[in-house]
Amino acid sequence: MPRWIAAIALWLAAAGAGIAAPAAGAIVRAQGEVLVAHGKGSFAPAQAGEALFAGDRVRTGADGRALLKIGRARVMLAPRSEITVRSETRARFGFGEVFVRVLRRLRARLEFRVETNNAVLGVRGTTFAVAGETDRIKVLLKEGRIEARAKRGKFRRHKGPPPSFAEFVREQEEGVRAMEQEFEAYLQQTQREFAAFVRAIVLEAGQGLVLAGQDAWTFKLTEKDLAGFAAFEQWLKEGE
Repeated sequence: MPRWIAAIALWLAAAGAGIAAPAAGAIVRAQGEVLVAHGKGSFAPAQAGEALFAGDRVRTGADGRALLKIGRARVMLAPRSEITVRSETRARFGFGEVFVRVLRRLRARLEFRVETNNAVLGVRGTTFAVAGETDRIKVLLKEGRIEARAKRGKFRRHKGPPPSFAEFVREQEEGVRAMEQEFEAYLQQTQREFAAFVRAIVLEAGQGLVLAGQDAWTFKLTEKDLAGFAAFEQWLKEGE
């Protein structure tokens, strides 16, 4: 290799190393036990105002709650929850319960995406919540529109109401899985009772979605489903 090419390559490498990646967001507010892991680092106590970069994870403990700014989205983590920042327009849901508001000034062709193990939620100008863990999640859409796209293959969209999530959420909070076998039996019983195979499911305001692996159910939100948004709205006001 000619010396001048090698010199340019070294200069470019040195210049690139000195350019820090831009922050994708920040921790706006932290209450109780809130931890952050930057990149591949270990979890450490988080501080309000701390910058978040692609690959950073935020986790809350039993008494923790955190309000994040990720691009034009505002995200609140309830106790015992985790989320990973991917970019200014992408985040990955880990477990627990997360509330999200995407500001309507986001460019028309640009959507904010929340990834789970089995779906990608594409949203614009939306307020919604995601709860659960691994392949079992519940999505509650208060306002706006969400398109839930299957990450692998297609969803089996079922007729009728979804399986009850109340016991599942209670087990998650208490750290027990006594009802897991009954839940699996219910899924096996209803797997044949589906309406269609679909690659995506669109939710409108006031609708919810339950995903268990590739099985999907939609339902109408109740006042109980919407109750959790009150604390989120209050935190948004106080965090402004």
